Amino acid sequence: MKKLMVLMSFIISLVLLGSTNTAFAAEHHAAMALEHAAMATSHGEMGHNKVLIEHAKEALKHAEASAAVHKARHDHLMKAQKSLKESMMHANKGHKDLAVKAAKESIKHIHKSFN
Repeated sequence: MKKLMVLMSFIISLVLLGSTNTAFAAEHHAAMALEHAAMATSHGEMGHNKVLIEHAKEALKHAEASAAVHKARHDHLMKAQKSLKESMMHANKGHKDLAVKAAKESIKHIHKSFN
């Protein structure tokens, strides 16, 4: 829970800075994708598959937007999108462990997209 609070504080800080250029817009979307992927993972670990799906959908929207804004991050964000889709598919089937694993994989790729 403490990690989640630190992550949320970081993301809120990014959002408050404003998005005045395309590079920052990509970072904003990637940060929002990361936030929602983390929430999907957390809820998946608690067995909340419907909430996992909601957050994975939001993470997917932001990952897609970030990929569109900043092509250099495209590869990792495409992999994150694939993992988020897999996470939702497994959650729909009630495969908690596989859904969480895929959501965690998306987090790794979103982090790599920041580099």
